[in-house]
Amino acid sequence: MFVARANLQRALLMRREAEPSAEATESASAGRAESDAHNDEAGTTGEENGEAPPESENSEDEDSLAPLPLKGLMGWRRQVVRMANVARYLLGRYWFTSLVMLCISWASLSVGLQTYEELSESDVLNDLDLFVLSVFTAECALKIIAEGLHPWRFFMGKEMRWNIFDFVIVVMSLPIWGGTFSGNNIAILRMFRLLRIMKLVKRIPQLYMIIMGLIGGLKSIGYILALLLLVFYLYAISGMYAWADNDQFHFRSVPIAMITLFRMSTLENWANVMNINYFGCDQFPGGYYTTNASEAKPYQFCNVTAVYGANATDAEIKSARILNYFLATFYFVTFILISAFVMLSLFIGAITMSMTQSMEQMKAAQEEVERKERLEKARKRTLEAQRREREKAQREAAERAANGDDAGAVKQEEKLSAAERRDRQKMREVLLQTWDEVDLTDMLTMNQGDNNSLRGRYLLLAGRCTKLVEHPQFSGFITFVICMAGLMVGLQTSPALTDKIGGVLDAIDSIILAVFTTEVILKLLAEGLEPWLYFRSAWNTFDFIIVVGSFLPGQGGMLTMLRLLRLLRVLKLVRAFPQLQVIVSALMKGVSSIGYIGLILLLCFYVFGIVGNMLFADNDPFHFKNLHYAMISLFHCATMDGWSDVLYINYYGCDAYGYDDYEALGYTCKPGRMGFIAVAYFCSFIVLGAMVLITLFIGVVTTSMEEATQEMEAEKALLRRIEELRIRKQVDQVVIDSYMQVFRMLDLDGSGSVEEAELRIGLAAIGKYPSYEELKEMMDVVDEDGSGQIDIVEFVEFMIHVREKSAEQKKKALEAVQDDAETEKAMATDPDVNADSARSGSTGGRTGGTDRIQPVTATDGSVLQDQQGWEMA
Repeated sequence: MFVARANLQRALLMRREAEPSAEATESASAGRAESDAHNDEAGTTGEENGEAPPESENSEDEDSLAPLPLKGLMGWRRQVVRMANVARYLLGRYWFTSLVMLCISWASLSVGLQTYEELSESDVLNDLDLFVLSVFTAECALKIIAEGLHPWRFFMGKEMRWNIFDFVIVVMSLPIWGGTFSGNNIAILRMFRLLRIMKLVKRIPQLYMIIMGLIGGLKSIGYILALLLLVFYLYAISGMYAWADNDQFHFRSVPIAMITLFRMSTLENWANVMNINYFGCDQFPGGYYTTNASEAKPYQFCNVTAVYGANATDAEIKSARILNYFLATFYFVTFILISAFVMLSLFIGAITMSMTQSMEQMKAAQEEVERKERLEKARKRTLEAQRREREKAQREAAERAANGDDAGAVKQEEKLSAAERRDRQKMREVLLQTWDEVDLTDMLTMNQGDNNSLRGRYLLLAGRCTKLVEHPQFSGFITFVICMAGLMVGLQTSPALTDKIGGVLDAIDSIILAVFTTEVILKLLAEGLEPWLYFRSAWNTFDFIIVVGSFLPGQGGMLTMLRLLRLLRVLKLVRAFPQLQVIVSALMKGVSSIGYIGLILLLCFYVFGIVGNMLFADNDPFHFKNLHYAMISLFHCATMDGWSDVLYINYYGCDAYGYDDYEALGYTCKPGRMGFIAVAYFCSFIVLGAMVLITLFIGVVTTSMEEATQEMEAEKALLRRIEELRIRKQVDQVVIDSYMQVFRMLDLDGSGSVEEAELRIGLAAIGKYPSYEELKEMMDVVDEDGSGQIDIVEFVEFMIHVREKSAEQKKKALEAVQDDAETEKAMATDPDVNADSARSGSTGGRTGGTDRIQPVTATDGSVLQDQQGWEMA
């Protein structure tokens, strides 16, 4: 008995080992249930708001944080894996990721705040630093625990570089080092803490993609960089041999000469260096040299004897000067052409091209995500609207039939915005007009009601205002007034002119204000019963603010603001000229890309500003004492305006190079020669901050403008094709404009083409559900490339084709009704015709007959009854 019980227990134990523990299963199930509930809640909320549920940013991270299996594990191994699963669960939570991001941001900001003396010993900042350190320590510990039975994978997996980076920073930041990082060495600790900002780059996909593009560009320029250094080296040796005696400051050694050549390759005051060696340091000191040895600073004494020789005659000196003219011209001009205009352009171009490719990939990925989101939102919104319409139709069918009003329809769309309701109503009207050959004018009249009522009169006035503000001559008149407004603002700045004809200028300005006010009122009236839709357009809001601001009383500072506000009227010209719209459109398109580049540039200035404060604050307090002014100084250097002066101040020390003006402002320096540390700092910043990132700004705007120009040209080509189609089909321009407006509504994903699914969504909004064959047959007529998608020209042709087909069917139906009515009348008046018709009807029944006419229902239903009775007879 005991043996049997022991065998049974052993079997149960083996079964339990083969399966996950109930506790683990319940824990995993609970975790999955919580996750599913969270996702369902998010999905439900998103559907209610017309948004798709959020997707994971990184599927690979999700896979790497999947729970570890417990199968076959016992004892301490099972407990370790359970702890690993708990760690993975925490690492995968959104709140934990957000907390880490917040700590990274604060840690980066804290390093900058501690550069100020009054904040360097703040207890609040120190306590926050300890909290941030504890979060980073917990993150590293959780990542190590999450590896389960193989914790060394933290240092060996695919994220090993970032993990080792995080681990080293955490260890170096721990308070176990005592006084190791005290005093002057605290800068080292701050440098390690500053490196945390790299984690912020990794957490933001767009920044990470741009940084990887930058690194990829640096990898691809190895040969260009080697060739550029070779050019610098050859010219440095040549310059040292040629100008070492005349220009010791710039050419006394090869390293110094290479620094000078790099400065000249950036075109920063390069002509000054050339003139020193063209004319000679005795004739052109260039702000560096003096012939008085007692007044000269290091390497700034012009030794004429060393330049021309101790016993040189005037003729020999003149010959040497003439030789220098040709030699200096050839040397410096060829170097500038080769380095600045060729080699350095290749260097910058390689990096810019690599980063531009990364920007394009990021833009394409972002546009694809936005396209899917728009399409999904539109699909869910349409399905929800259809569901509400079906429910309302079932509940209020009898009420709507009895009352004959559209109150139910208004309630059906009460959850939609006013703009969406108007767009959907416009789309329904145009589609119904096309599909059922309904007169749009009659439909609008029905919607407006009786013109004798107050509502009807107001809507009639709104229609006339719409025609007026959309008239080309009205737009031309407004453009002329805008130009006059800009001219008036300029004339009013002249005191002499305002004294002479001030009254005339004020009168003209009042007329201009009256015109702009009338324009705003007309556009508000043109919106009909929904005047707030006027503010959907940013330009309309801008116009409204200018008009309202122009009526404010102006005195003192308010008068200046009023004049500036009136000056902004000139910006309205952007709406009048398509060429200006291209520029604005290009800037708007490049905003997102420029934003990320600007963020990287800001991070670059921030990091270099903190490092510069640590290195140069004592020697150069004017430029690097405070973080904010260090960043301003770096921006000054990034514009290539006198950046070499800042370099030389920190290379030679403030006592040896040009700090007299700054000391007069109260900035007392502690001389400290940084040497080639300053060279490495400033040269790397100039290459990265000034040449690469600043140039990338221009590249993004140029690319965006090129894309905007191409889009405008493509749109012009489409409009020409539409005009040719309109003339060929003899369709009114109003109808064509309506079709184009509907196309933009149906183009849910903004791709510039309409697919079958999008077209079905639009037809479903008017209760039309054509079969697959019917819709495909109509689309194949206009789909020239057979792609299954139709552009705006093909869509207009499609709508015209549907309209013609609908008109043809309607014409055939009317002809059939007329033929039936004439036949019925003949049968009623002539018995012979009745007999002949009966015999022909019986013959047709025996032979199968000819084309069968579909029964048509008249308004009172009489024609259908007579026709059916005739067919039965």
